[in-house]
Amino acid sequence: MDFLQKANITSLAGNNYVCPSDWLLNQGKCYRFSTFSKTWNESQRDCLKLQAHLPVIQNSKELKFIQKSLKSGQPSWLGLCITSPGKQWVWINEHLFVEQEIFSVIGPIDNMSCAVITRNQVYSEDCDSKFNGICQRDAV
Repeated sequence: MDFLQKANITSLAGNNYVCPSDWLLNQGKCYRFSTFSKTWNESQRDCLKLQAHLPVIQNSKELKFIQKSLKSGQPSWLGLCITSPGKQWVWINEHLFVEQEIFSVIGPIDNMSCAVITRNQVYSEDCDSKFNGICQRDAV
């Protein structure tokens, strides 16, 4: 079976977008939802091996898609963290997170906090805790 037979292909605004067969396609991006609990760093490393990264959420449609795609009771890491005392939330693409623009992060934070998403909220967790990962990459 060749790549196109195994791929998830969708046409959007006249363009065909392709994701690998075990990835979900949404708004020109591919998503892979892991069922393995790992730390934030381990999850990000796993994504990098797949030429992807933990998700950077850019709009409310993307937030809703990810939340709808999660299995109930399986919180997952986002590509959002705080790595220094007194610092702000920062996406892994180095853009500052603007609180309440799309969503708020619930819970206490410290100098090693990472964001976890569930089907109805985003909350702060210690980055060394273990949760599932979500990998995100551009569709081709």
